[in-house]
Amino acid sequence: MTPIGDSSETASAEARFAAAESRIYPLAMADTEAFERATSLVGLVAVEMRSSGTIPEVVERLDEIVVRLPQIAAAANIDTTGLPLQVVAEAAAALRCRELTSEHAAAKLRERIERARADGQSWLVDEASPALMMAGIIRRQELHLPTGATLITSAEADESADQPVYSLDLFPGSPANGVRAVSETYTDRTEWLAAAERLRGGLSAKVEPPSHP
Repeated sequence: MTPIGDSSETASAEARFAAAESRIYPLAMADTEAFERATSLVGLVAVEMRSSGTIPEVVERLDEIVVRLPQIAAAANIDTTGLPLQVVAEAAAALRCRELTSEHAAAKLRERIERARADGQSWLVDEASPALMMAGIIRRQELHLPTGATLITSAEADESADQPVYSLDLFPGSPANGVRAVSETYTDRTEWLAAAERLRGGLSAKVEPPSHP
């Protein structure tokens, strides 16, 4: 898989793009008409950038896009008077970078699913990120490959209580699989773990034949 870019230069550019995007939104309060023109132009430029398949390519094309931005706007009958064109282009770059990051994550997930199925696995498990764990949040996401249902178990410290709040969420994935959505909270860890195990067993029973003595 082609990397989307992870150099310090790329990360710096993404941060700059995000900052530019945040400068677009205050226009909604100060000048609604200018905000509408700016956001329309951001969308058009983002479409223009879809030929860039990696974040470094987006970064490389930015200067060219800024130069062409008046022509892009004119073709769509958008008046650029008073619009910060560099900011508009960088906001569009932020949008395209998010799309690429999402596409990359989806492709990696598809690869993991394919490998898990090839290995005969029924579950694909993701634990909490280090950042979440440092924040006192334990989170486990389990994708049941045969049904497409997702089970999320999490525990988070409650400042108003002496013990964590335990959460349990089951997302069916597809109405056709007959799985019922579940969303529950617990204060008892043992009950929470037992409930999660029952849901796992119920999902497995939908696709796995019963065992015989």
